[in-house]
Amino acid sequence: MQSCIVMLKITEIWRTYKQEFKKIVEWTDKWQMKLNIEKCKVISFHHRRYSNNGVIPNYSMNSKLLEELTEIKDLGVYCDPLLLFDKHICEKVKIYMMLKYSINTAVVHTLTMLCILFYLQHFQRDLLRFINH
Repeated sequence: MQSCIVMLKITEIWRTYKQEFKKIVEWTDKWQMKLNIEKCKVISFHHRRYSNNGVIPNYSMNSKLLEELTEIKDLGVYCDPLLLFDKHICEKVKIYMMLKYSINTAVVHTLTMLCILFYLQHFQRDLLRFINH
């Protein structure tokens, strides 16, 4: 009985989504706005990938099946359906590591150049002293 209730709720939710997508299309038609359905995508956020029944929802607009995304980047943040943010964290760590390497390289290079300049100036003074005496 429990699986029937879950399935009914899922079916009801899908029906609601279909109605909402239909309202969006009707609204854009009413206001004479062209909706590029080819660019429309869908992503579902939830605690499990799909229901226990193995039913995968198909979302459509104007009888055009919408592509379901496994991740999305919005305002610079990568999100996946389970809201784990794994890719976002990995990308940020990569950027940090590249910046850290660049800063370390720049610091080492700068210190090396300063040491070389110091030794050249010191050596130049010693060389001038040697020549003058």
